[in-house]
Amino acid sequence: MQDEKINHIVVVDPGVVIERAGIYYLPERSYLGYRKYKQYLDSCHQDFTFSVVALGRVQVASGPGDVASLFPFTSDQIGLRKYPARKYLESLHKSAVVLVLYKQDTADFVDLGHKVVYLVENPPSVRKTIYSIETAGKMSYISRMRVNIGMWRQELAARRVFKRAVGLQCNGEAASATYGKYSNNSLTFYDHRVESVHHDSQHKKSPQSKFSVSFSGRIVPIKGSRYMAELSHELYRLDPSITFYVMGDGEDRQKVLDEAAPNLVYKGFMGYSSEWEPFVQENVDLMVFPHPQGDPSMTYYEALGQGVPVVAFSNETSDFLRLQGAAWTVPSGDVKELARCINELAHNPDEVEAKARAARDFMRKNLYQDTVARRMEHLVSVARIS
Repeated sequence: MQDEKINHIVVVDPGVVIERAGIYYLPERSYLGYRKYKQYLDSCHQDFTFSVVALGRVQVASGPGDVASLFPFTSDQIGLRKYPARKYLESLHKSAVVLVLYKQDTADFVDLGHKVVYLVENPPSVRKTIYSIETAGKMSYISRMRVNIGMWRQELAARRVFKRAVGLQCNGEAASATYGKYSNNSLTFYDHRVESVHHDSQHKKSPQSKFSVSFSGRIVPIKGSRYMAELSHELYRLDPSITFYVMGDGEDRQKVLDEAAPNLVYKGFMGYSSEWEPFVQENVDLMVFPHPQGDPSMTYYEALGQGVPVVAFSNETSDFLRLQGAAWTVPSGDVKELARCINELAHNPDEVEAKARAARDFMRKNLYQDTVARRMEHLVSVARIS
């Protein structure tokens, strides 16, 4: 298993890779990312080896249902190694550069002796909000205080680890503002898979079609599932002609569909490039994100890349996009205000188009291939450090 090539970049997938009948499976966006990284290095730095390992392991599927919403690929397409991450890294030359998402169970990677670059995403404010949502009604006040103290201790430990790492890659402005100062070799990027942005005159939605808004993502509490049915009713009350599409799946899907107004149209899970992109371009005027927390979801940026501006609850990510002129925000949890904002925009196409232009301009400056190049060059520069 020992690789003799010194110039080696290893990306650690934070979950598991599924195997079925000799074919491997990952979420489509993960596959697209790893594939682009490998293609870039193969093209621009042929003296480098690129590998992907899973933090968990390669897990054999128990049946077709395990891979129903995943993307198939062969190991050579992304340089997949079947060994669990730690086992693989233990055999690897210490000059290897390892990119790994920071979480508690990867904090010790900095002790393995390689050139570790941590990917960081959520600052303490976001993690605390996510935890509060996930444990709502399940903990006493005293228990919650103890957990908060524990989280702060973990945060201090994380900052010590970041100072020891060779570099950081910060996903989004909130992570960069919080953690960039703990490394003299940090990079800020926006994670998405938008490779091109059409010109203003090429927007595919027919001007004669009815106004529509869409949610896209996991239908779970941290993405605002509790607000979706209520939002559909508020919109239906204000203007029944507004269509509210919901794309994605999750634990609260059926509850949302059972309680929704007639204007909600469920589209299910869509493949990103083959289905999601063309559907959004052809059918959606606004993307709505009632996220009660501010994780840097790819879907914010991927909506903007289709020329579709965002209306959202105020949080760390949506507030940043508002400052870029590509989003509107309302106070978190205020469904009536969110619906009022959407209804007002439905009758103000010039304002929507102005934000759509700003969205396209922002994404043209942050195209996926340029982000891949920046991130890989950052890792190559780390590898060149003696």
